[in-house]
Amino acid sequence: MKFPLRCCALAFLAAAPGLASEAELTNIGSLGGIEQAYLDRAQSAAGCRRDPAPDGKKIRAVRAVVFEAISPDDPWPDFFGRFHIETKEDVITNESLLQPGDPWSRDLAWQTESNLLNDYYVSIARVVPCVAGPTEIDLLVVVKDLWSLRGSIDPRIVGGRLEYLYFSFGEFNILGRNKKATVDFQLDPSIYSFGGTVTDVRINGSRWSGELSASTLLNRDSLQSEGGAFSVELTRPL
Repeated sequence: MKFPLRCCALAFLAAAPGLASEAELTNIGSLGGIEQAYLDRAQSAAGCRRDPAPDGKKIRAVRAVVFEAISPDDPWPDFFGRFHIETKEDVITNESLLQPGDPWSRDLAWQTESNLLNDYYVSIARVVPCVAGPTEIDLLVVVKDLWSLRGSIDPRIVGGRLEYLYFSFGEFNILGRNKKATVDFQLDPSIYSFGGTVTDVRINGSRWSGELSASTLLNRDSLQSEGGAFSVELTRPL
């Protein structure tokens, strides 16, 4: 009887301190210590004084403060930060569901935070209304990047023979623009598979998202081509 040995996938992940739950998104007072420290630093850097009563006020401007993926508060060496490009501020501000001229909405602020945490490589996302005048506020979007180079490997060995191997490596925030590109390799009992995927969740800043993927198959023994696949996908939320 054969007992396959499966090695669980290894992921090269940076720490994600202070991930906010849905409940936490509804209460600024529930911030953890690290998250609150980043928020305080962002408000100080931007000269933002939180408006305690933003209801009924219009938004004058939307700004963003982006903290690096590897900071002095993280347990990772600063060396790793050299391989990461911070998310661009305009990418973050464009994601805000509240834009200049719009009235303040707590629900849309929470939804913006949720979207950033779900669709972007960030570990912290907060939207802060800042005092701008008697009838206006400025919006400050605060995020902390995650390290976006990712890799995984999944080998399976049966009877001392490598029966299956999957390897993937990708950059999930190309040039800080929230674009993703991955390459992958798969070895099956009879074939090799090589491929890649490019994903853009905001094509040209729009609500359209697209994914382009291609792969080729080679016979494991003869190395002759056994075909391939190519696909293009475009989607837009209703």
